[in-house]
Amino acid sequence: MTDLKLSEAAQICGVGLEVLQLLISGDLLRQVVRSARGHSYIPDDQVPTWQQCRALVEHRRDHHLRRASELVTRIAVEIEAVQNDITESREHPTEPLGVDLLAATTYASTGRGQPATTLSAAQLSFERMQIEQYHRALRRILDTHPR
Repeated sequence: MTDLKLSEAAQICGVGLEVLQLLISGDLLRQVVRSARGHSYIPDDQVPTWQQCRALVEHRRDHHLRRASELVTRIAVEIEAVQNDITESREHPTEPLGVDLLAATTYASTGRGQPATTLSAAQLSFERMQIEQYHRALRRILDTHPR
């Protein structure tokens, strides 16, 4: 058994080096061996196939899409709660302001230094970047032909 450089493994499985690097950074290729200097190698008998790489990228892309959808739903609920408080405050000007309205810009509201809506938006931004990264990888894979 020989450990192959990523460039060699990429040629064998028919995907670009960037795709293998993305799969490794996403901890999706557990068979990777690291040298003392941190270089990645793949045992020659464990090089993933083109189809396996495609399936891994599609699965991770879908994972991030599902997570983004959950965050959008969470943000929508948070915004709706703020909107309800605004409506209530307009209809009842002498009543106390709603907690969701007050928490929308109170940076201590989550205990983490950010309002929940801001935190969810930041998480959504991260998920969007991941979606883009895995989408580009999928396009690269589909632009190649399995060997």
